[in-house]
Amino acid sequence: MGKKLISLLLTLLFIATVFTGCGAGERPEESSGDPVQEEPSTGEEVEEPSGNQEAETEGESEEAEQEDVTLSLKGPGNLMSNLLHDGTAAYHEGYVYHSDKMMYGNLMRTDVKTDETQLLVKGTLHDINVGDGRIFAVGDVDPMNPDDFALSGIFMSRLDGSDVRLLKEGYFEELVLYEEYLYFYDVMDGNFMRMKYDGTEETLLLEGAYPQIVILEGSLYIHASLDNDDALSYIYKMPLSGGEPQKVDPVGTFGGTIHVAMEDIIYISRNGDTKGMKRYDAETGEITDFLDTWISDIVQDEEWIYYYWSGVRQDNEDQGIYRSRPDGSEATLLQKREYVSSFNIAEKYLYYITNDEQRRVTRLNLETLEESFVPIAPEP
Repeated sequence: MGKKLISLLLTLLFIATVFTGCGAGERPEESSGDPVQEEPSTGEEVEEPSGNQEAETEGESEEAEQEDVTLSLKGPGNLMSNLLHDGTAAYHEGYVYHSDKMMYGNLMRTDVKTDETQLLVKGTLHDINVGDGRIFAVGDVDPMNPDDFALSGIFMSRLDGSDVRLLKEGYFEELVLYEEYLYFYDVMDGNFMRMKYDGTEETLLLEGAYPQIVILEGSLYIHASLDNDDALSYIYKMPLSGGEPQKVDPVGTFGGTIHVAMEDIIYISRNGDTKGMKRYDAETGEITDFLDTWISDIVQDEEWIYYYWSGVRQDNEDQGIYRSRPDGSEATLLQKREYVSSFNIAEKYLYYITNDEQRRVTRLNLETLEESFVPIAPEP
């Protein structure tokens, strides 16, 4: 009997040791956040955990918080127009949270006042949403051990890049944070889902939709092919919690994408008149003509919309980045560009992709119209 008791105690001790080791190995790494050395540089440092008692106490409190995070999230986590273009930049309380490379990169933040840039999380992240002291993004996060594989999925972290949590593992696109829920679709099967910010209450909204996702006036809009014909896409309206999608325009779209300007969805209609663009008012449900030409990569701030226009002149002197009023009036050429895409706007900056060989993201200061490259985070 005594031997069995001793054996049982040793077994329990071994199990406890294993679980303690596994928990330590699975805990997400806190980002070092070293300042970027290129201009702008000298961002604030994020200290590495040390071996002193204070650091251990702090680590224990953060580990305890891993069990439960209660947030108060209101409204959208990023502009809908940004999220239609990969969501590579979001403004929140004096900082722009953004990626450093075209087609997804490391998560950075830039102080709007000082222009100091800081590395938060290394990986390939996009669809950045920010709210109530947390950053949400989708993509890959570099592992603690360089020999391990990167983690892929939906992540949440603090505003300084620490306490990185994997909310859902997998490959996802179109991450939209609205109120307390994340809306996204699975790249593998196209299933359109939503879940609460902490990874709970996961709900399947549509199967095989592969949608573009927009939330306006408290309703969910998706641009997708749902009629068993991949060649035809429509704009649908749904309740935020799901339900039967209803077409907002019986005529399909042309061009493969939609845009958002203020509370309107802008698109090209397959109504035979493909020379211009239509506007759907999410507040009234009214569809009207927008412009008699095609523009792309529309993003907006409180007063203006910004977009790319290929122009009509043979010498391409009218081709580039434009700004206009939301109704298309007062159009002004800001920068001549032969190629530009994936516009995101955040506070005083317009972020976009050019054909830079180093895969850097370009930003345009909308106050000075000065262009610069977002610094690429240094390799460790």
